[in-house]
Amino acid sequence: MTRDRPRRNTLRPINDVHRRTLGRRGAGFYLLGVCFIALLYLLRIRRRGQTIAEAMAASRAERRHLAEVRTGARRAATELPWLRDRRLSPDMVPGVLIAPAPDVPGYHLTGFNVVLDSAGGQQLFAARQVMRLTRVSPRDARDLVEGAPVAVLRVPDLAMAEAAKVILELSGATVSITDPSS
Repeated sequence: MTRDRPRRNTLRPINDVHRRTLGRRGAGFYLLGVCFIALLYLLRIRRRGQTIAEAMAASRAERRHLAEVRTGARRAATELPWLRDRRLSPDMVPGVLIAPAPDVPGYHLTGFNVVLDSAGGQQLFAARQVMRLTRVSPRDARDLVEGAPVAVLRVPDLAMAEAAKVILELSGATVSITDPSS
């Protein structure tokens, strides 16, 4: 037989939870650690010469900017059909060549080269995006990134080239678009 007793609030005060799990001393050390971290953040803000309100506004602006960059990358990925459909390879799209060389048949047709000028500070992120765009092996992607400047991709229209450029630039790489016909 069960007793009908009133339900207790499942949300307990933080101090109560920490006292049970850490003990009285552990809760004190935990709160001391939290205060120390808050003090470090405050000192970092003061060192930059900002007030707390300015730092919060700058943090919001940075988060807003990063959200815009992410939506821009998603929008850019919709321009490249092989990023939308995983079964589709870049080679299957008419006019797309991966890491084109001048001796490749069809090189002098119209289109735009996406040239990786430099990989930036973190080559791993650039190599991952090169793998994502071209569907080459990790070793080939690393070789392309280390061999910069190199044409990574050749696409038939400017919108696809801009999309590939945005995706590569988000990884910290420096990218340019060239028109081989000019």
